Amino acid sequence: MRSPAVQIAIMVCLVLSLMGAAYSQGVKPVILLYSSTDPGFAKMLKEKIDADNRIDADVQVVLSSDILTLGTVLPQTQCIVIYAANKAEIQGLEQPLKSFFTDGGGLIGMKEPCYIPSAGELAKDVF
Repeated sequence: MRSPAVQIAIMVCLVLSLMGAAYSQGVKPVILLYSSTDPGFAKMLKEKIDADNRIDADVQVVLSSDILTLGTVLPQTQCIVIYAANKAEIQGLEQPLKSFFTDGGGLIGMKEPCYIPSAGELAKDVF
């Protein structure tokens, strides 16, 4: 597992690369930050992204897996960041997230999504 600093650096690089694709289509991209048990972390991450003037995106904190699943099919959703501290937070998300990733969406996982016993094939195929 990568350190939090490395994970954030990867996220920033991914988000910056996605910005170019979104601008070419004339749509402001959406970044979803998901954490159902630690909204404080998601809000802190949102503040960090919002403060970076290189990233021009609509950053949304999502606390519900149902809302996250809906966000995976919206065309303006370009990147999803998942911070999950336990297996229950990512249950039922494997298929929507794999489809989102397969269709070209950016995914960043922290903690449980990257752990094979918790995330199964999602951890192998995506993270």
